[in-house]
Amino acid sequence: MAKKKEQEGKAQRAQDIVQTAMALFSAHGFDKVTTRQIAAAAGLNIATVHHHVGTKRQLYQQVLDSLQAEEHAVLAEYLQMVQEMPDDDAQALQTLIFRAVDTHIDLVLKNPLRARLYMRRWLETDIEEASVEHHENALLLHNTLLQLLESLDELGRIDLKAQASLLLRSLDWLTYGYFVTGPVENNSWLGDPYAPESLSAFRSLVHAYVSAMLGFDGEK
Repeated sequence: MAKKKEQEGKAQRAQDIVQTAMALFSAHGFDKVTTRQIAAAAGLNIATVHHHVGTKRQLYQQVLDSLQAEEHAVLAEYLQMVQEMPDDDAQALQTLIFRAVDTHIDLVLKNPLRARLYMRRWLETDIEEASVEHHENALLLHNTLLQLLESLDELGRIDLKAQASLLLRSLDWLTYGYFVTGPVENNSWLGDPYAPESLSAFRSLVHAYVSAMLGFDGEK
């Protein structure tokens, strides 16, 4: 029992360090954050941080992995639903795709650090080596979605109006960019992306874009 509690305590401490690092990496980027800063923010010393999570690069990988695990779980769930769906039910497929789009948005709502961290990761090309495994996993997720869209297009269940890979990338930038900057308001270039009215308008925009790009007649 004591050993189990000790293991649980170590796991919780490692998780707390990952969450602390996520906030710092999303705010300042990989290069501008030091292990000393992470340790101080977590209320620990550097040796303890290294003991629980390894080097800064290893910690950065764990931060990305924690986010990506959620994305893979969501993807697996929706792939299963698509496979179980009748081939001739176009409206059900359209509804499911819109649900998937909303789930993508909800992942950012659940953890606002996701959008800012990903935007920094894409812009900081010098940290490629710090997240090689994550890039490989991200490509796996991207290619799975790519193959699904191309398969649905070949079967005539959707009508792709753009290259599938560009569509997926544009949806990423559309969503993450919105949550990093928010809508343009009358007196500000950086509006509140979480304001209910703005968020509702953004969802409608993404639905309309997906509908147009997949050849749907309209939102269901």
